[in-house]
Amino acid sequence: MDPFDPQTVRAVWERVHSTQEQQLAAMIAGEKQAQATYSLLAKLFPKHRTTFSTIAAEEARHFKQLSTLYYLLYGAEAVAVSEKSPHIEGLQEVLRSCYAQELRSAQEYYNASTHFPGQTQLFRLLSQEESRHAQSLLRLTESLLFPQSNR
Repeated sequence: MDPFDPQTVRAVWERVHSTQEQQLAAMIAGEKQAQATYSLLAKLFPKHRTTFSTIAAEEARHFKQLSTLYYLLYGAEAVAVSEKSPHIEGLQEVLRSCYAQELRSAQEYYNASTHFPGQTQLFRLLSQEESRHAQSLLRLTESLLFPQSNR
């Protein structure tokens, strides 16, 4: 590769931006799916509605923030493909899955903070909030597994 060839340099930057655009679009879709999942959990498990509704509202805010960033960076609206509602067999199994996903999202946003120049603060904040979601799910799972120790 000739680092001084303008076409080569342009091609490299187009691949970088394309990858970032795809990464951001995937994050947006993930937030939309998370919002749908937590909203459904709030309806199915009214005893834990407050926890799930709070997380769903934060995921909706993340969706809006990332969608706005996408528009500002790429001049178009991101198309968030919504997956089907999750199959929910039992609360504890869903909590395990959601907990793992929140941890993956936290790490993904932390990593993105270094790949999106000028957006470090936003992605670190999202990472912290996803970590907080995981901690909320951890506490909820603990209360389900050890109900007698909550008194």
